Amino acid sequence: VLQCQYSLRVRRVLGGKRRGVRDARGGGKWTGKASARMIKFSAEETCPKATDDSTEEQGKCKKTKCDVTIGDNPYCSKCSKLNEHLVDGKCVAANTDSTNNCVSNNQGSCTSCANSYFMYQGGCYQTGGQNPGNTLCTAASDGKCTQAAEGYFVPPGATNAKDSVVKCDDTTGVLVDSNTYKGVDKCATCTAPSPVTVREAQAAICKSCIEGYYVDSDGSVCTQCTDTTNCAICLATGTNKGKCTECKSSSSNNYLKITDTETQSGDCVAQAACTGTHFPVAADKKCYPCSNTGKGGIASCQACTMSGNTITCDTCAEGNKPNTAKTACVPCNIEGCTSCDKENVCEVCTNSKKLSPLKDACLDICPAGTYDSSNVCTPCHTSCASCESNAEATSCTACYPGHVHPGVHGEVRGELRGQPVHSRSGGLEVLQQVQERVRPGGRALRVGDDKGTNRVHIKRRWNVFCMH
Repeated sequence: VLQCQYSLRVRRVLGGKRRGVRDARGGGKWTGKASARMIKFSAEETCPKATDDSTEEQGKCKKTKCDVTIGDNPYCSKCSKLNEHLVDGKCVAANTDSTNNCVSNNQGSCTSCANSYFMYQGGCYQTGGQNPGNTLCTAASDGKCTQAAEGYFVPPGATNAKDSVVKCDDTTGVLVDSNTYKGVDKCATCTAPSPVTVREAQAAICKSCIEGYYVDSDGSVCTQCTDTTNCAICLATGTNKGKCTECKSSSSNNYLKITDTETQSGDCVAQAACTGTHFPVAADKKCYPCSNTGKGGIASCQACTMSGNTITCDTCAEGNKPNTAKTACVPCNIEGCTSCDKENVCEVCTNSKKLSPLKDACLDICPAGTYDSSNVCTPCHTSCASCESNAEATSCTACYPGHVHPGVHGEVRGELRGQPVHSRSGGLEVLQQVQERVRPGGRALRVGDDKGTNRVHIKRRWNVFCMH
């Protein structure tokens, strides 16, 4: 049954999210290319095989010889009938190959190819259209490939009687003029090696490796990324070589938490771990530092919270404080301050500190002339050197020089809070004549009434004005 889907190797490059290979140059950037698209068939469609190795069946592969892989599909390397040979991966009778694209050895395979066909693992393939050979080679003539598809290379000195394309990860390779030209293990894309003049094995120059690997600087080795479980793509150069730049979509830890902003590399984590110093961006599958303004972060922010699509800053870089809305970091060097709305203008101090009247300091106690109002030092009435509870003149507890309490050998101007006090001898009204100095909040006072002089105890303090 025909299954309309791309080959695995092509899907890794073309399908959905970028996936698959990374170029060795420029720190391992995406090549942005893919080999020709390939229709995937069932194994029976691409390589029908005989019931056993000793049976010859027309049009069928020797049972154990469906060992050629092109894209995702298995193809035959030797037909079960010896008088058949392989053209485009199928076993055909020699008399049906009218243009002799395959020269047969009567051993169920081809010994050489002709015309626009090329040799590959026992068969002759052509390029173009949806032919399987189009995945291997994009141009051929005189029985050999002249331009390899992505993921393959043409070995130096290729002939029509040998494989003229080699897969980039084929470590066996092909023998040409007594020299072996081969691929690099785990290599995804490569360029052909230089010709050699002595008998030796020469490997291709790898440009990118399969998922989870990076290529070294000279293209000779594919090395596994540091995170062998979750990383799809990693850096190929620099001090962070092997550090991840993209995580596997299939992993539960599929978000890249960026720890190096210069190389955009980091660690693969679950989305739930994108907190504190980072915030997640689902479209990118990345956790960005709180200070990344390009992705919605806040400049100079070191710790943040994300609620829905809104990011607020909890902690700013040294020398900065969050504003009260937590939407910006403001220059603020005030010790003990937790938020500034303007430069060096504090709005809120830590719980143990009190905000100065000018909002330029966080203090242990409020200065003279102010009182503590919910950890904010608020000015007293202008006549008061000290006060309590509010800024009314009646809250004074001390006066500035030049001002006195009017209750010194004179009439006390004020009123009792609450109910009037009573002497032992009877009713005293609010206003009293005082014979000795009044102490605000004071103790016993000598007072007079229509029944004589008595000593009483004030149970509630007097409200005292400061006067000239």
